[in-house]
Amino acid sequence: MLTTVTRRRAASRRGYSGPAGRDGRIDILRGIAIAFLAVEIIVQMLSPSDLLFESTGALSALAFIVAAEGAIVGMVYRPRVAGGLGESMLRLWKTARVCYVSALAVTVGVLALSAVPWIATGPLTSLSGDGASRGSLLAPPPTDAADVVIGYPLDPAVALDVLLLRLGPWPLDIVAVLCALFLVAPAALWALARGRSAPLLLVSLALYAIELFSGLRILPTRAESSLPILGWQVLFVAGMTAGYYRRELVAWFRGATGRIVFFVLAAFSVVITALPWFTESVTTAYPDLLGRLTGTGTGWLFEPSAPGPLRAIVATTLIIVTYGLLTVWWGPLNAVLGWLLAPLGQRTIVSITLLIAAGMVIVSVPAIRDADVPPALVAACVVLAVRGGIALINLRGREAAAQG
Repeated sequence: MLTTVTRRRAASRRGYSGPAGRDGRIDILRGIAIAFLAVEIIVQMLSPSDLLFESTGALSALAFIVAAEGAIVGMVYRPRVAGGLGESMLRLWKTARVCYVSALAVTVGVLALSAVPWIATGPLTSLSGDGASRGSLLAPPPTDAADVVIGYPLDPAVALDVLLLRLGPWPLDIVAVLCALFLVAPAALWALARGRSAPLLLVSLALYAIELFSGLRILPTRAESSLPILGWQVLFVAGMTAGYYRRELVAWFRGATGRIVFFVLAAFSVVITALPWFTESVTTAYPDLLGRLTGTGTGWLFEPSAPGPLRAIVATTLIIVTYGLLTVWWGPLNAVLGWLLAPLGQRTIVSITLLIAAGMVIVSVPAIRDADVPPALVAACVVLAVRGGIALINLRGREAAAQG
């Protein structure tokens, strides 16, 4: 009996005991995504390589961010929507407006800095990657910022491209995607509030299938060419549904069947993450393996921009397992990772903006750009610098609030 009590006390110390006002586990999930994104940005600017999270098919910073944002919407707005959809809709649209205004302000700032001779913005604004030059139903292919001439008077076409977020740093593409998702989130929230989660998920999967098989792009933004909204909405809706039913899902995973399922998912996550590093080609490990089994090309299953079906499944599995580990081992994991990752996740847009600023500094200062330093080490320093920047911003905010 004494042993049982001791085990329960130890488990309670390890288990989740984060702040009541928000889910600290989601903050750390988003913080992990920001750290992945930092590595992606820095490595691609200093030493372009395919040996990255988005290329191997296992870890996806974009998937973590999109799914986590959807989960937050589901968790936060479940109690609010009970009083009516109107207020929740206005709040979500306000969040979308914040995303748009932030992306617009950063875009204008970066384009203005591009006129300064010794500041390099090209690596952050050039079009690259699969589908980066594709058009949509509402707009032609986006224009490469290197081909844009900014002068006085400003070309109306350039002004329109700026307003439609068709120019600017490519790391902002994820903010543009979130802006569009927050605009349509009230419709998904309406379905969840009326207990229609199954039809909602079916509609979401149908839209995903349309994009997957037709390559349909519908929005005029730059992000739409490489990160189509019809593809990424499936992760947002899935995260939103999971967040809405978080209490029920956590209770189910704590049961006997849920624990078995979790262990299976955890084992799958370990295998799928380690597999590429034990094959001849890291970047094509998954397509090559499935190709040998099926005798057909399978690269589209791991498409990073859509995302491909298996990439979405892998990302979802990793998110579930990470969230579960943070739930069970919150105490030690938060002590080790929380100080760094939680603030990054709490201020996603600020973190991305600071990453863009850090990227411009790195490619503009020859001593950093040409130094014989591993890009991963530079990325780690950037993550720490972003963490320090957020701490400074939070401090200034508290000082302003105290003076007000």
